[in-house]
Amino acid sequence: MRMETNFPKFVFKNRRFIHIAVATLPIPFKVYFEGTSTLLLWLVGFLLMLSGIAFRIYTAGYLQGKHTTTTIIADYMCTSGPFAYIRNPLYLGNFIIGLSLTVAFNEWYGYLLFAIHYIGVYSILISYEEKFMAKKFGAAYAEYRAYTRRFIPRLKPFKGSSNVIPDFKVGISSEKYYLLILFILFALLYFLFVN
Repeated sequence: MRMETNFPKFVFKNRRFIHIAVATLPIPFKVYFEGTSTLLLWLVGFLLMLSGIAFRIYTAGYLQGKHTTTTIIADYMCTSGPFAYIRNPLYLGNFIIGLSLTVAFNEWYGYLLFAIHYIGVYSILISYEEKFMAKKFGAAYAEYRAYTRRFIPRLKPFKGSSNVIPDFKVGISSEKYYLLILFILFALLYFLFVN
């Protein structure tokens, strides 16, 4: 039982490092096998990445920048903005970003690694976070969870949406290092593989 609680906590605490490791892991293999990509695929990936990070910035504004912690905290249950339509909008943004890197990388094993990583890591993270939210917010979270989906947004917002005023400056500030890392990764993919 102790391992069950420690492993999700470890994954949550180190999720950024896990994401970076998985994003960079296939690069040496592509270099070794002299793989290439096209400018078109790189551009499609880059545009997907920009849309994913823009969505994360928008979402982070509703959390007041409190999503980059190494332990789960929740001063309030956010059901405003994108959270009125989907329970995990930050993870949807991460999906778009992961897909963008995979498209720009352009190798079958990149898609496989992305799928394994996304399913494995997020099944652990979401379960861990949902247990925390259910314990902290009880019936209010149960109602929210029953209405919203994990990844596929609903067309109509959650009827009990809170009135959180987003702070997009905080959203930008909390995502700036993530954006920098993504620009570095895309620059690497461009200079190493685009013909």
